[in-house]
Amino acid sequence: MPSVTELLQTAAAHHRAGALPEAARAYLAVLEREPEHPDALQLLGMVAHRMGRTAEGLELVERALRADKRHEVAHANRGLLLLALGHEAEGERALRRALRLRPGFGRAALSLGELLTKRGQPDEALRLLAAVAAKAPEDALLRAALHTLRQVRVRTLLSEGRAAEAVPLLSLLLAGEPARETWLLFVDVLAQLPRLPDLPDLTEGLGLALHEAFTQPHLDLQRLERPARAAVEGALPTPAEGLGDLDDPELLAFLARRLDDVPLVHPWLRRTVVASPGWERRLVALRDHLLGSLAEGVVPYPELFVSIAMQAWITEGAWPAPPEALREALAELDPESLEGTLARSLLGSLDPSEPACDDPLLEELLEQQLGEPRRATALAEELPSLGISDDAVSQAVAAQYEANPYPRLVHVHQRPARPLRELLRGRLGADHLARLPEAPRVLVAGCGTGQHPLSTATRIAGARVTAVDLSRASLGRAAREAERRGVRNVRFVQADILALDGLGALEPGPFDLIESGGVLHHLADPEAGLRSLLAHLAPHGLLRLGLYSERGRADVIAARELARERGWTDDAAGIRRARQEILALPEDHPARGLVHSFDFYSLSGARDLFLHACEHRYTPAGLAELLERHDLAFLGFEHGQASVARRYRERWPEDPAQRDLARWEELEREHPRSFSGMFQLWCAPRRAATGAS
Repeated sequence: MPSVTELLQTAAAHHRAGALPEAARAYLAVLEREPEHPDALQLLGMVAHRMGRTAEGLELVERALRADKRHEVAHANRGLLLLALGHEAEGERALRRALRLRPGFGRAALSLGELLTKRGQPDEALRLLAAVAAKAPEDALLRAALHTLRQVRVRTLLSEGRAAEAVPLLSLLLAGEPARETWLLFVDVLAQLPRLPDLPDLTEGLGLALHEAFTQPHLDLQRLERPARAAVEGALPTPAEGLGDLDDPELLAFLARRLDDVPLVHPWLRRTVVASPGWERRLVALRDHLLGSLAEGVVPYPELFVSIAMQAWITEGAWPAPPEALREALAELDPESLEGTLARSLLGSLDPSEPACDDPLLEELLEQQLGEPRRATALAEELPSLGISDDAVSQAVAAQYEANPYPRLVHVHQRPARPLRELLRGRLGADHLARLPEAPRVLVAGCGTGQHPLSTATRIAGARVTAVDLSRASLGRAAREAERRGVRNVRFVQADILALDGLGALEPGPFDLIESGGVLHHLADPEAGLRSLLAHLAPHGLLRLGLYSERGRADVIAARELARERGWTDDAAGIRRARQEILALPEDHPARGLVHSFDFYSLSGARDLFLHACEHRYTPAGLAELLERHDLAFLGFEHGQASVARRYRERWPEDPAQRDLARWEELEREHPRSFSGMFQLWCAPRRAATGAS
């Protein structure tokens, strides 16, 4: 005959395997021998609970506690059953009693933490789990739950515009071995903070964390430019704003030496658009200083030299040109030597069709400026084309982006993919959600160099993305970015939004989602483009549109007016001239605000920003009229600034969906910079959004 211990082991095995009737019989066999056996009683109570008899289970667990008042597992299970029966206060007391009996009791802590979180006390839940985890360092489940809860709390604080409060939690998340989600949060927090935070819990310092972030493949590195710049400035012995006369060779030699010693400088310069008037002046002065040494046959600080050359390529030669005498001296260098290749790179004359020095020092630079463009050109030639309409504006816009593909750098903040239904829960009714397919067909209309379609393709689980653009040069870069990142669910097609009739031959059937960010407002008739897109939208489909704000682009409007007054042209020389004249404007000039946009710091970005061939702008009231004319329902905005949604929520808490465009009109009048980038809005055919048949 099996012993009581053996019977308990058998019962527990059945219990773990989910064989509940067998587990119950084994526990009853124990109780036949020892009617008040506390383990058998309380475990049988949990079996009864799982079989739908919670009240009976609670009686058994309480009977176990009468047999052993200090049975911490029974107290924890009693708490769970009380909560299941709706007795929250008594259930909480039982869980806390279990933790007093065993301070490192992970399962009780997890249950109590879940209760506190649901009750709206996430910070108390975090403190509780952290305290218990410190007493039970071997409890992997508890550590994982604490880590997840910290991540959730950081995301919540970000959504509420409270990034500063997330910094201590971010420090804890980074202190271990941060995975992808932690790095995504790291970027999100730093991007939302007005200044660089102090993260004292990082033993190696923030600079090291930033340097490590630049190695992560799934981050939008441009969001790290401002914090990286601040960290670089903090590493200099002299405050950056006090560096003195940039015509002084000794000062420039000192600055070059100090920068070369800061590891973060190199990824910062090589992988982001440095968006700072002060740093542009310094980098131009350093470039000319280093070119002067190069003309004398000396390559000082070669790593820094390469980094500045790569930043100069990122700007597309937006900086003022070096002095003519210096350019003439550099022209005498052997073009295939290290010195000659560096000089051609910094002067913007490195040609993919010409040979270059193969020194290992130049490997990353040559891949950036020769290898990647060659591959992008090859891919562009293979892409299908539906042609471009004879619309004059379409022709002009196509020419602009052939000359200046935009954006210059492609960075994708690649979060784990989620089903479209899950991403849109809260925006759509249950009936509308149910009509969305598991593998949605998505059209990205106006995809540029790939940032938008790659973000969409990696964000939506199962998505099949078709990305179209007027510019074959832009599409080639987009295809190369997709290839480099291993994104295979995007098809690139050269096409005009106004002439999409042939698209059905490539992607049969209508699209479940059409995204067009920052494109319709560049058409001569944006509504003609919208009608074209709607003709390819499924009856249950959704639109995600990006449209310029009239109030949010006051600085751009001022710059476009200056362009007319001063005759700025949109070729490279004209853009350089325009940039220098804007940089020379007084700080209070309405166009001077452009210097705070990273687009201002490259030729393609500046042209797109304030010298575009065509642009239209809207107000929330204008959006309401636009949607009404096309029988579209407004489903809400996406916000680049958490403070914008918070203002609406505080003003009109009775409207959690925030779908009243009249209220948005009122709010934007009071806060004109709320949509300084552009409106990002969701909408759908009214019949689909309201559930009409």
